[in-house]
Amino acid sequence: MGTYVSLTVSIGLAFLAPTGSVLLVLAEIVEYGRGMVELLDFIESLVAVIYEDGAHDSQELLLVMERWQFHEMEFEAEPRVMRRVAMSLMEHHAFQRRLRHALRAKRVWLWEAAGLIFRLYGFHEVQPLQSGYLLEEALELLLAHQDVERLGLLYEQVLLAWLLSGERPELAHLARRIAWSTVVCHRNCEETERELLSHQILSTVHQDYFEVSHRPLWGSKRQDLMWQTFCAEPRDLV
Repeated sequence: MGTYVSLTVSIGLAFLAPTGSVLLVLAEIVEYGRGMVELLDFIESLVAVIYEDGAHDSQELLLVMERWQFHEMEFEAEPRVMRRVAMSLMEHHAFQRRLRHALRAKRVWLWEAAGLIFRLYGFHEVQPLQSGYLLEEALELLLAHQDVERLGLLYEQVLLAWLLSGERPELAHLARRIAWSTVVCHRNCEETERELLSHQILSTVHQDYFEVSHRPLWGSKRQDLMWQTFCAEPRDLV
């Protein structure tokens, strides 16, 4: 019964999309079955935890982000499926309204959902998405606010988005951009903030993320700007 209801809702969502998208959505529902239905349900779940006034439920948003990551891994071999969902999300009028409001009011949920924003931006860079300018504005907002309590989160989220994308070059470029911004902030801020930023990076970014990104992002461990700045022991810098 639950699957039937989800399928009905998802088909309804398909017909809310622009006409050219309807057949694509329906075809993928048929081809990928329940997984595609759950992906389309993800869109409604995301909209449901971000309210019209910009408030949000942090715990519920975290769970929705975990669902997105699970689906990314589930459809790793079928990137066009995830792109289709990204297109549907950016065509969703309620999500567009929430994103516009968040940009105006600088809502915290943008930072909490940064991994998704980065992933959507990556899709947009490859082939423009509807309302993609909102993603460009969101990216600039995230990068413009040099909040030492959030920079570690941004780097972790961009690394995750890069890994989930199959190490796409546009997200590799974005990861290096965030890294440079973080290191510059570290060098320019006062001692107390520098210590806070270092602690935040070390406690937020998974060690495994550093390990798998040394060579593909930077060329080697010794050239990894973030690792050398925040993680390397003195003997490693020689």
